[in-house]
Amino acid sequence: MLAERGPNSITKDEIERRCKEAWVAMNRYGDYGLEAGDVGGVAPTREMYSFAVIVRLFYVDRGEEFQLKLYRELRIRFNEYDMIQLIPTQKEDWFADPVWAVVREGEWKEEKDKCVLCHKETPYDKNTHIDLREHYVEGLGQLCKECWYKTDGSC
Repeated sequence: MLAERGPNSITKDEIERRCKEAWVAMNRYGDYGLEAGDVGGVAPTREMYSFAVIVRLFYVDRGEEFQLKLYRELRIRFNEYDMIQLIPTQKEDWFADPVWAVVREGEWKEEKDKCVLCHKETPYDKNTHIDLREHYVEGLGQLCKECWYKTDGSC
C-alpha cells in the first residue's frame, strides 16, 4: 500500500503501528511486560506524510541500555529518511508511558535552553541531556559560557 504512494510516504496509522511493534519487541530483551495498548500518539491532521518525518517517542527512563535497544527496534521499522528521537522522562511527568509524536521535517524548531543567570540563549536544545552539555550546574541549570567564567565555574 505504501509503495503505491511512493517509497517515502507514510500514514499516521503506519507510524503508530511501527511504534507499537517496536515497543512490544522490547519484551524479548527483558521481562518488561510492555503491550501495544500502552502506546499513544499524536500527529498533525493530514493523513499522508510524503516527506521525511520526525518521530519522537517519550517514555519513562529505564536506562541507557533500554534506550539503545528501543532506538534499534524503531530504526528497523522506519526508513532512512525518517528521524527517530527518544526522549526519556521521569515517572512524575504528565503523560502515559510511552507517547509518540510526529512532525514534518522543517515544521519543528528545537527550543534552546537559556542561561539561568542572564537569560541569554545557549547552544543547547532543551532536551539535550545534561551529560552532553558544557557549563551545566546540577541543581541550578544551564549557564552560558560568559556567566560560567564570571562565576569561575564555582556555582
